[in-house]
Amino acid sequence: AKGRILMCSSIAAIFPIPFAAPYCASKAAVEGLSDSLRRELRPTGVDVSILEFGPVQSEIFTKTRGALALDSPYAEQETKFQDFTFTTARPIPAEKASKVVVDAMLSRRPRTRYTVNDSGAALLGALPDTWGDAVLGTVLRLYRLSGKELDDIREKMREDRMRGQPRNG
Repeated sequence: AKGRILMCSSIAAIFPIPFAAPYCASKAAVEGLSDSLRRELRPTGVDVSILEFGPVQSEIFTKTRGALALDSPYAEQETKFQDFTFTTARPIPAEKASKVVVDAMLSRRPRTRYTVNDSGAALLGALPDTWGDAVLGTVLRLYRLSGKELDDIREKMREDRMRGQPRNG
């Protein structure tokens, strides 16, 4: 048998974002399924590629605005996150996303992953988890850390750097 399967995922699978846990979890599941299928189907000549999309121009940004109830304990944090996302996300045009799909489908030697993203989130996904948490929390001001908590994070980051700690450190 010969063939090709393209699985649509998201950069949120490797850098999960606040207030989107079900979405992030589903995309992580797609990636696990895709990796397993690729390994299972390789002997049959069926290629499996993952398309990791970042933000793509669509209605998703307006559909999710204000999804939490105003009296939710997370309403203020969600608003901060969405304000940041709507002003800094650089969604790519749908045409650019579709071009990657066509290229992946027609490639003589398809890659296992295609990252379709101009937002920089893939770089954040390469950081150790504690660093990504600190960066996201600081940039979005989602939570306030005490001086001791900041010192602890800095110390952990130094230790990770000294040990060459892998991403999930």
